[in-house]
Amino acid sequence: MKLVVCLISLVFIAMSAEITVTHSANEYSLKYSDSTMFRILSFRKNDTDSVFRYLHYSLGYKSEALSHEIFYMDTLWRIADCNIDIDLTSADIGYPLEFPDVVRNYIDTFNKSKKWQSHVKKKGKTLNYELMHEVILDSDIYRPFRNLLEKYGYKSVSISSEKHGFILKSELRKLGYKGKEIVPMPFMLYWKVGKIKP
Repeated sequence: MKLVVCLISLVFIAMSAEITVTHSANEYSLKYSDSTMFRILSFRKNDTDSVFRYLHYSLGYKSEALSHEIFYMDTLWRIADCNIDIDLTSADIGYPLEFPDVVRNYIDTFNKSKKWQSHVKKKGKTLNYELMHEVILDSDIYRPFRNLLEKYGYKSVSISSEKHGFILKSELRKLGYKGKEIVPMPFMLYWKVGKIKP
């Protein structure tokens, strides 16, 4: 059955675009490309690991939506799953501003979060990493990705982030908000994942 799924995935990609696979001792990457763009799904591991534990997804263009990308992530993941042993512990698929559907949900979630708004009321425009992570993790902001993880038997356990700031007033207004909203933004976001117990 696994072989059939892999063959179907390869046939689909051959019909719609080109896929290039590169494989080294510590990385297995699939590049999906056509005449206008490319997507890369990579699985990585350390020298001491026998399985691939880290997933990374990147785009060569502005995404329409994370929900749109999930189809490609899933297709490439299925192909990788046929060729390497995967046991994920972490993932990185991009930060909120990279996906129009995610960033709107992200802003709305922080605007509605009583904990975040209480923090803003007390401390103003001040970062609180632990609270930011809590709001992201406990919400449906990244629901399409969480659903994909669940499909492969994983769940999000925690997150970490780097390179922080706040969404600019001009960006907020461009998205239809007043521009006065105080919304923190990590420019690097990592998911720690674990297996779903049967």
